[in-house]
Amino acid sequence: QIQRPGASARVGSAAAAARVAPRGRGTRAVTARPWGSTLVPTMHLLAASTLAFGPAPTARPPNVVIFLADDQDYVLGGSGLPMPKTTTLLRDRGVEATSFYAHTPVCCPSRAETLTGRYFHNLKVDPETMAQLPKSEFCMNINGSKVNNNSLARRLREDAGYETGMFGKWLNRDPGYVPLGWSAWFGNNGGTYVMGSPKAAFRVSGLHGVSLYGQDLGATDGFWVGNPSHYSTAVIGNVTVAWIRHVVRKNRAPFFAYVAPKAPHEPFVPAPWYLDSWHDTWPEFEPRPASWNVSGVAHHGVVANNPPLTEGVAETVTGIFKNRWRTILSIDDLVAGVVDECTALGVADQTFFIYSSDNGFHLGEFRMPFDKQHVYETDARVPLTVRGPGVAAGSRIDSYLTNVDLAPTILEIAGLFAPDPLMDGRSFLPLITDRGAESERALATWRRAVFIEYYTSDAFSQCFRGCTGVGAYPQTDSRCIDLKATPNEMCWSEDAYSWYGPLCSDECYPIQSESNNYIALRGSTAGRSNVLYAEFQTGRQRTADVNFSSPDFRELYDMDTDPWSMNNLVYGPHAQAGAIGEVPQLHAALMAWYSCAGKDCWDL
Repeated sequence: QIQRPGASARVGSAAAAARVAPRGRGTRAVTARPWGSTLVPTMHLLAASTLAFGPAPTARPPNVVIFLADDQDYVLGGSGLPMPKTTTLLRDRGVEATSFYAHTPVCCPSRAETLTGRYFHNLKVDPETMAQLPKSEFCMNINGSKVNNNSLARRLREDAGYETGMFGKWLNRDPGYVPLGWSAWFGNNGGTYVMGSPKAAFRVSGLHGVSLYGQDLGATDGFWVGNPSHYSTAVIGNVTVAWIRHVVRKNRAPFFAYVAPKAPHEPFVPAPWYLDSWHDTWPEFEPRPASWNVSGVAHHGVVANNPPLTEGVAETVTGIFKNRWRTILSIDDLVAGVVDECTALGVADQTFFIYSSDNGFHLGEFRMPFDKQHVYETDARVPLTVRGPGVAAGSRIDSYLTNVDLAPTILEIAGLFAPDPLMDGRSFLPLITDRGAESERALATWRRAVFIEYYTSDAFSQCFRGCTGVGAYPQTDSRCIDLKATPNEMCWSEDAYSWYGPLCSDECYPIQSESNNYIALRGSTAGRSNVLYAEFQTGRQRTADVNFSSPDFRELYDMDTDPWSMNNLVYGPHAQAGAIGEVPQLHAALMAWYSCAGKDCWDL
């Protein structure tokens, strides 16, 4: 059950630090002060086995565990200070990617791309297929029928003989069945932090003999609901640990665990034992870079037109920032619990541990209070850390990588060396392990930019006054920054999502509009180095295909001199004639990416 553990974990590494500024090539990362020496309580995990198991036979391919957070930022420090254990166990003992980007900076599409290794334009719906898709197969302009039964798990299971387990959030919709390729399933559409509600229930399959809080999950009726004493991140961690223990004890084939907690996604509800946690070296408010609470002059759509953040809204954003870090503490415990269990079982040295997030997050930049979905560094650049056999401890890779590369990388780890011709991404395993000439060739031919692509789903605003309704934390989630208060009064809400209950109606800030469809390149392209170039086209993908043949707005930024994307070089007061003259070349480079599929993408 959910409770404050009686024992403390080992001290986090002094190397844990949060990045508070984006890096261009050759620039130095700005870090906060080290973690210090305060003890941090562990996640309440099921007791680890005291039995140690010998290493797997060398002929057997490695195990793989991927931890995928939800909305965890990189450039604003969310993957640093709140994660001392992950820093010690993964980053200090593995490789950190400093230029890793979400191909699409929003939940469902990004997860679909991670699972399939395909770009958004090869997974998206169009008006014709939209009318034929069942609701369960549509998700934020993604055609779920191309994802659910075509994930990397299917190849791992069918072609490499892996035991495959999915624990946590799948896409933003429950498919209504267990997709092909998964031997174990404990999944939902994200659910809630506090368990006990049917909408938070986990679909259960293939977990006979796996125990959760004394209950054999194989004896459930197909769903596990839990109760308000259960915190979802801890639940997911406990099930993952129990399943890995079960698989190793059975001495089955290698395992692949996909571990996807809700945190730190809204409504930003920490576990009770972390409700007041705030280390004395942590900042008292969120990082406030040059773009914070500034109008996006010469930017597209709502980015250019939001009113200034009021003092009250700024206080709410700070409260959200703090509660996000508090939810991340539980992810840190989850990672430590899984790695420690693998160590106790004797399989950690034969396991690749991968940590990332589906997208980043902004907190007040360009007067948008909080969210993701935009093309800028806060939203698109995400953490990636890999620990595993052959990966040098404490190393760093600066090459441009994207989440679309994860599936082919994992398949190569599993010994499936022939590239999948349907996958748009490339394996970066030769870049993070020393394979001599092969690694040198991979580095020499690696892409010099990443492709970013997004189609808006629904226009909405965030509102901060005129709120009705209250929460009941810790019995349920609550949209309130002060969860110690009784009752937990709602202090923010999106105006468009009525299923969240009572709404706030005043002091609203537009976050998303139909102008926010874009394709972009981040890196070196068309003779320019370290740039962000984006083209926007107004529309609604589900009713009329957005194909970027006639973009209605463009943005170009020199990320060496303008790391927060403030000065648009092709429109407005900072426009330069030379940059404007390069637009046709930049557009051609973008369209080559936009039209690619499978192996045609590999050489771009």
